[in-house]
Amino acid sequence: MVLNIIMAVCFYPVLFIMYFIFKHYSKFNDGRIFNCGMTYDHSQSDEIIKIQKSFINQMNLLFFVFLVIPIVTCFIKYDSIVVSFWIVWTMVWIAVAYVPFAIAHGKVSDVKRKNGWIVGEKNVVFVDTSTAGRIRTISIKDFIVPFIICVVSCVYTAVNILNSKYGAVYSIILSGSFTVCTLIMCWVSVVIDKKKSVVISRDSNVNVNYNRASKKIWKGFWMVVIYGSSLLTASVCFTVNSAMNVPVMFIASIAFTVVVCIMAIAVLSRKNKLYNSYKQYMTNDITIDEDSNWIFGLLYYNPRDNHLMVEDKVGIGLTVNMATWLGKASVVIMIGVYALMTWVCGFVIKEEFTPINLHVENNVLICSQTSEKYKLDINKISEVKVINNLPDLSKSNGTAMRALLKGNFVINNHEKCNVLLNPENKKFIELQYDGKTYYLSDKDDKKTEQIYNEIKK
Repeated sequence: MVLNIIMAVCFYPVLFIMYFIFKHYSKFNDGRIFNCGMTYDHSQSDEIIKIQKSFINQMNLLFFVFLVIPIVTCFIKYDSIVVSFWIVWTMVWIAVAYVPFAIAHGKVSDVKRKNGWIVGEKNVVFVDTSTAGRIRTISIKDFIVPFIICVVSCVYTAVNILNSKYGAVYSIILSGSFTVCTLIMCWVSVVIDKKKSVVISRDSNVNVNYNRASKKIWKGFWMVVIYGSSLLTASVCFTVNSAMNVPVMFIASIAFTVVVCIMAIAVLSRKNKLYNSYKQYMTNDITIDEDSNWIFGLLYYNPRDNHLMVEDKVGIGLTVNMATWLGKASVVIMIGVYALMTWVCGFVIKEEFTPINLHVENNVLICSQTSEKYKLDINKISEVKVINNLPDLSKSNGTAMRALLKGNFVINNHEKCNVLLNPENKKFIELQYDGKTYYLSDKDDKKTEQIYNEIKK
């Protein structure tokens, strides 16, 4: 049940975020609906409203189905199946959620062509030279504090890692990964801040004020996310010398996810209000119709645009220009990610369902599962006994599933030990070898006792 709660908290936000983002862009925003350029009057036509209602019904149905389906995991016994289920569930939702939006985009485009609704120039770029390169809201000094937090956290983790009993590999990998993510976010924020100014009026002052306000909204979002990511990196410090590493990181990750979701909603709301407040100043004769550059209304493909990345019209942040080398590479990367996730599912299932095997060969105890884990010379075993109850074990790094404990653990928050056992068994071997404690079991209690008797001979 605990694993189900963790998975739900980690993966359900994807369902809610995509659902509300797509619903948001099914309404008239920034002169677009379903990422099709359109005037407000046209967006209120019966044909468009009918498409909207159909889309909302489809999204509501999909949302309800994907909301309910994970309930089945409450009846699944094995952790690997639960984890694999949530990974597959997320991948399918991400793929399926785009379909209704793409269909609606196509229908709206057909309606525009049929009715001859021309909302602006095609393949034309308007530039207000008085604003070009002038409007910047983010500078390098904005990143100094989060960068220092990340560096200090990584150094602290690295310095204390050698003397730690808890999650050495786990902590250093997390610290490094979060630091890299923070740096990537800094880069993305700068790229968005440098994007070309939007021209909404022939009055340069209006353009300057609109773009400055828009970029300040983005700055607020990215600064919160970047500081949050740096603090997430700092939270790793608490895992170095604490058996509470998993709960600490879980709570910190959830808090970060909640903050990002709240900020994402705030950005959509503030951008919509900004657009509405400047409607009266907008000049219709400089509107650009770029529908043809958006495949299904979701993928930006414009060979005439040299930019590798542009502002996403559906969502938050940047999207790749699929006509560039980066766009083609992103397709390969996405296929690779899906393939990797499929492999991860197969790996964790194999990990849990491969039985443990203990056997004695040439007076050496060989402990293996998916691969050979330990080789222990029986003559060097100083103490061995069968126990019926395991001590309180906290994972340092390794595997901790309902039917498998494997790797480095800590006993009663104090002593290190090596573990390879099925916690669902009733009997386990505890032995001392070369100054280390081992807890072992075979695939069942009978086999475990046989191995114990062979060691005792």
